Amino acid sequence: NGPRVLFRYYKFLLRDYCYSLDEMAFVASKLLESWASMEEETIEIGRTALGKLVGTSDVRTVQTLKEFVFKSFDLATPNSNIKKKLTKRHSFIMEPNGHQGKNAIIFLSASSWWNRGWLPLLQMSPQTPSPTLDESELPDKLCR
Repeated sequence: NGPRVLFRYYKFLLRDYCYSLDEMAFVASKLLESWASMEEETIEIGRTALGKLVGTSDVRTVQTLKEFVFKSFDLATPNSNIKKKLTKRHSFIMEPNGHQGKNAIIFLSASSWWNRGWLPLLQMSPQTPSPTLDESELPDKLCR
């Protein structure tokens, strides 16, 4: 199931299911690993798992997803295969098999992950208009 289940997690978030911050960090960390080791396959799996979200014109839903992606990126804890370098947000540099090489996938920030990972997956461009949504407007569905 791998990445498919991880992408479905975001669909549940959009449906106002409760979540834990540890769970959110775990999902984002595993998705970042998947993107780094098999980018094209991860995108195709994501398109299948996210279904109608791909190419949607519902800007409010896309903006809410974006906020969850940013939040989860910020919470993600790197494991032994990911090097973490602090910048304005966080940087994740993952190289297949833990080796440096020219095929490394680099997301320098949550914004980079959104623009270079999620937008192509959703078949959208960075110029897609979206309303502004403050993180405080995210559904407060933390599991207590």
